[in-house]
Amino acid sequence: MDQVAWLGLVIGAVIGTVYGLVQRRSMGAGPKPAAVGGAFAGAIIRLAILLLVVFLVVRFTTANRLWLAGAVMVSYGIVFVVMMLKVLWKNN
Repeated sequence: MDQVAWLGLVIGAVIGTVYGLVQRRSMGAGPKPAAVGGAFAGAIIRLAILLLVVFLVVRFTTANRLWLAGAVMVSYGIVFVVMMLKVLWKNN
């Protein structure tokens, strides 16, 4: 792997992990019935920030886009799976 691929892999892993942890923190107590609209707006804002950060990385670095996207998906996926497993274990 060359330096461009490693750069995409590392930056993608950082972005995906941070995004996953922010999502996890926002879902901490779960949405309250009165705040469902606010939770949706918060999710849209978090998604917009994720897309902006990925756009800026692609635009201003030499990171490989394929490795960047793959690392974001895998690292966020790991955080998401752990979050869902905790929810399932809590319900049992």
